[in-house]
Amino acid sequence: MNVKPMDSIISSILGGLGFIIFFLFLNVSPVISLVIGVGIFIVALFAFTRFDPSETKKREREEKEQSKINEIQAKLNRLKNLKSKNSLKVANEIYNSAIQSYKKIMTMDNYYAHLISFESHVDTAINVMQKYTEILSSGIETDNMNKTREKVEEMLEQISLIFANQFEKFHEQDMIAMDAELSAVQEVLDIETSFLNNREEY
Repeated sequence: MNVKPMDSIISSILGGLGFIIFFLFLNVSPVISLVIGVGIFIVALFAFTRFDPSETKKREREEKEQSKINEIQAKLNRLKNLKSKNSLKVANEIYNSAIQSYKKIMTMDNYYAHLISFESHVDTAINVMQKYTEILSSGIETDNMNKTREKVEEMLEQISLIFANQFEKFHEQDMIAMDAELSAVQEVLDIETSFLNNREEY
């Protein structure tokens, strides 16, 4: 509990006034008046400390930071699960690089600002690895799908490099471009899957 000097002074004054009022004006015994005065002092001190705006903001900031940490740890676990679903070496490299970046960020004084950027990279990595897993599980071997799979593999290689250079700002544009490419990958996956399903119906 962070007690400011002024809070202690005001609480002491209130406690003293409480003692005087009960002892001199209400004719309460000295012992009981003293207990009441001490009680008023403790309650006032707690109130000043508990509702200190700066302390409230500090708690809110800490809760916000902890919430973000929990979210990112959950996403890293998801990345780990996706890694285990394919045998690509780069998938393992992405996960290991992400973990190393996370550990480095958490040692920084301004770690929260870096966590925001890092989270966007993890989100993109999850999306690309998810698409690659969907392509593999589809079992479709058309030329169009094979080209799409090779494109996603190239994207995974790029993500691995981005995590290896997590703190270089120019990689932000690469991530934005990659998010746009994912939409095209999803379109191919949808078209090929739909074509395969229709063919099976006939």
